[in-house]
Amino acid sequence: MRFISLIFVLLVMTGCGGNVIVGSIVQSPSIAGIGKTQFEMDNGTHYKIGNKYFIDGKAYYPREDYNYVEEGIASWYGPNFHAKPTANGGVFDMNKFTAAHRILPLPSVVRVTNLKNGRSMIVKVNDRGPYAKDRIIDLSRATANRLGIIKEGTAFVRVEVLKDESIKFKQAMVTKNSEPKLDHSLRYVDVAEMKKNKGNNFASGIYIQAGVFANYNNALNLANRVKSFGDKGKTKLHKINKIDGTTIYAVRIGPLQNSNKARQTLNNLLENNIEALIKLL
Repeated sequence: MRFISLIFVLLVMTGCGGNVIVGSIVQSPSIAGIGKTQFEMDNGTHYKIGNKYFIDGKAYYPREDYNYVEEGIASWYGPNFHAKPTANGGVFDMNKFTAAHRILPLPSVVRVTNLKNGRSMIVKVNDRGPYAKDRIIDLSRATANRLGIIKEGTAFVRVEVLKDESIKFKQAMVTKNSEPKLDHSLRYVDVAEMKKNKGNNFASGIYIQAGVFANYNNALNLANRVKSFGDKGKTKLHKINKIDGTTIYAVRIGPLQNSNKARQTLNNLLENNIEALIKLL
């Protein structure tokens, strides 16, 4: 049995973006937090990359990737997980600016940008998830509220690892030093300008990305395989020139008409063991 003392403090506050925040929870330490310092509750008891693992038959490969950038669907989680253990021994607090990710080290630091309204902020990744097929990150309630995601429940976002901040957290976990400070202030990004400056030679819209390769023939083989599942006319190889001068090839389906079509196509690929994801370009 979990001994939890809950005090529900009903707050109604209208922020500068017009959001209404209702219901903040003040909670005494749960069983998950007994014997842990505040640092350990917030960040976990150890720095964790983790080994390959499976959820519902799907393999995930945790790794350090300081160049990680991905666009896809974000969701949020809150009361059902509040005060429960995180994947590396911390305690989840839905009122703090954190997130869960399937493969990034715990903890890591990322910038999350809502590609619908341009809201952008820095958050700490300190848990594993989400495992719904079409989602790339799970945000705490506080983070989702600030990014304007609470009402709709999900949103297309860009997630970018912040290398310097992530390394500082890694060092703090190893040395057990105090937690580095993060600036969680909200920024507004010009989404249209951000898309224009990406410099890729393909139309904007919703895409399914089936894979990215340095080798052209490997990309071509996957493209031919993807075409066998339909959407032949929309399956394309996109040549992308990276900043460091190297070239990669992305196998993408799109642009697609809407998010429902994107989810349908994504699920079809996942059911055929193709590790695909949704991208908003």
